[in-house]
Amino acid sequence: MVVAGAPEATPDHSKNVCDMAIDMIKSVRDLIDPSTGRALGIRVGVHSGTTVAGVVGLKMPRFCLFGDTVNTASRMQSNGEAQRVHISETTYNDIKSLPYDVKERGVVSIKEALSE
Repeated sequence: MVVAGAPEATPDHSKNVCDMAIDMIKSVRDLIDPSTGRALGIRVGVHSGTTVAGVVGLKMPRFCLFGDTVNTASRMQSNGEAQRVHISETTYNDIKSLPYDVKERGVVSIKEALSE
């Protein structure tokens, strides 16, 4: 998991994460899984929004992220295709003016967050 714009907000957080996601996909192209002999494939999911962050734990402290944004990004990844960056509509709206090669995948059922 990765976050951009935390702990201080940055106006181009979506671009930064998408650039990193593309670099991740490119980086694994030539990696071979020794157990199968095939190229390694990864799925990357990106969603933009607010999140709650904090350090959790005393013996082994960790910086953790919580909230619907994190859950939606996870769902983007788990419903994505290998060697593709699956972005939400929110992220698309943040980056649509940038020179990315974005293709609509069609309707994909993603469990929506519960609002109270």
